[in-house]
Amino acid sequence: MAEHMAQGFSREEAEYLTVKGMGEPQTVNRGLLGHVFTNRLGWAALAVLLVGGGGWYAYQAAQWEGVRPVATTALDDTAISQIDSHDWPSNYGGIGGSAGGFAKAAEIRFPEGTTHVFAAFLSAQTTTLRSSFSWWVGPPFLKATTDELKRFWQGHFRLVSIAAQRFDGQPCPKTQVQVGNVLYGIRTFFPKEPGSWQRDQHGLTYYSNLVSGFCLNNPGNLELRRTPLALNTWTPVMEVFPGLAEQKQQGTVILLLYSSNTTDIPGRKPEDVYQYDPKAGWHAN
Repeated sequence: MAEHMAQGFSREEAEYLTVKGMGEPQTVNRGLLGHVFTNRLGWAALAVLLVGGGGWYAYQAAQWEGVRPVATTALDDTAISQIDSHDWPSNYGGIGGSAGGFAKAAEIRFPEGTTHVFAAFLSAQTTTLRSSFSWWVGPPFLKATTDELKRFWQGHFRLVSIAAQRFDGQPCPKTQVQVGNVLYGIRTFFPKEPGSWQRDQHGLTYYSNLVSGFCLNNPGNLELRRTPLALNTWTPVMEVFPGLAEQKQQGTVILLLYSSNTTDIPGRKPEDVYQYDPKAGWHAN
């Protein structure tokens, strides 16, 4: 501006010439990112990044492995209706019934590489830890290849649990309750074997009854744990807590699952992996 004033221009004229010499005003700073976002290619690149990032997040979210508690649904009632009536409370009125009000559900995705699943119960008292028994959960086909077994266990599974009275199969005293669990698959891969039988009602393709043989006094709560699952590892997935009046006489009962990549029975017994402490609860050794 001083240069223009030295040439004889007035202050207002000098200011005008100085500003004009700076060039036309731009709505976006092209010197930085503005140049990118003032053409269609830049916006297209941004859209690809956003869509790709969102797709990757959705993919990662779909790859979770473990147990995730969810609300019970009518599909759970359909699965329960397919099992032996002795393995579930005879007065069960569905998810909206009085007995069904204590039912809990969870989605389960077994770890990649799983070919067999084992289950076990542990029952703890303040002074005694009962030895567990473990069993092979399935699946019910024997001639499947390893790849077929892996594909089966990578399907969508649900676990439904309940603590209630009136189990007809192994009745407990009237004042006590028993625990029932149903693991079932939804439209999971099922090898076609000669002579094999497969249920397929509303997409339900597999059922396994995980019934506790323990009779419990006054359970305070039944909880399905949100927990990851790892190969060849015992993991507690369900726990029944005693009522306040029974805490001195009774500990808790837990259901454990073991995802295996072999047909071998787990080398370590559940009671060697988990111990019960009356103050701290269950803890891994």
